[in-house]
Amino acid sequence: MINFAEFSLLAGFYFTMFVTPGPNNAMLAASGMKFGLVRTLPHLIGIPLGHILQIGLTCFFLANLSLIFPEIKIYMKILCFLYLIYLSWKMIGSFSLVKKKTGMPLKFY
Repeated sequence: MINFAEFSLLAGFYFTMFVTPGPNNAMLAASGMKFGLVRTLPHLIGIPLGHILQIGLTCFFLANLSLIFPEIKIYMKILCFLYLIYLSWKMIGSFSLVKKKTGMPLKFY
């Protein structure tokens, strides 16, 4: 069970995440300007729910897994490194799509 100190730290983190400009807020602002509020609502709802799912999986699954099998940490670091390289490659390749006028807003998922 989570104690009050941990809950207050998590609540402070969430408050900071929602009031400061960051990539999620920038994506929502761009989508809102381009597609309007109603078509951006699924994205707006999906961000906090996805973050809660991400925190839950990280805290309960990966933390326990790394406590049971400490040697898995090195493999996770390598996997995360490769994933960041993949994301960087996809971002570099997406610059040619910037000038397109068509598109759809991001979905809930």
